[in-house]
Amino acid sequence: AGYVVAAPTYPFTDPSAPGGLNESDIINHPADLHFVISSLLQATAGSSGALSGLIRSNQIAVIGQSDGGDVSLAAVSNSCCKDPRISAAIILSGAELTSFGGTYFTNQSAVPLLVVQGTADTVNVPACSVQIYDLAPQPKYYLSLAGQSHLSAYLDAGAPQDVVEKVTIWATWSLP
Repeated sequence: AGYVVAAPTYPFTDPSAPGGLNESDIINHPADLHFVISSLLQATAGSSGALSGLIRSNQIAVIGQSDGGDVSLAAVSNSCCKDPRISAAIILSGAELTSFGGTYFTNQSAVPLLVVQGTADTVNVPACSVQIYDLAPQPKYYLSLAGQSHLSAYLDAGAPQDVVEKVTIWATWSLP
């Protein structure tokens, strides 16, 4: 589909991190994401290098699953940390976190939003994604994954291909 993908690892919220998981660090992740976007845009603006000229600054999308979805949602819709450079967002099994501070969806200059949720998710239950969808301004879309748990839609044999295909089609349509 022709995308440059950056997959930042947030070290303190990685369960395999030395010292173990530190969920409280999630409040720093929107700023970390902002830094990643800035670094990539700087790299693409250069006259040489692997990313030179590859990234269009008006076609930046974020995607995240679970905590990553919470961070992506904050980066596009929370007054605490909205990054105006983001043009679209895909939230996989996410939720609105109050720990970020700020308020969600107060600025109606929305970006296209795709909310993806497994109906059998017991970690971030479907009501979390429904709340995101209900509060988000248009354009917004909801993809319900029947019978899928918090991770099965993204890890089980065959399932990731289906989700990747749908998300790629949506991203191609939604980016300007």
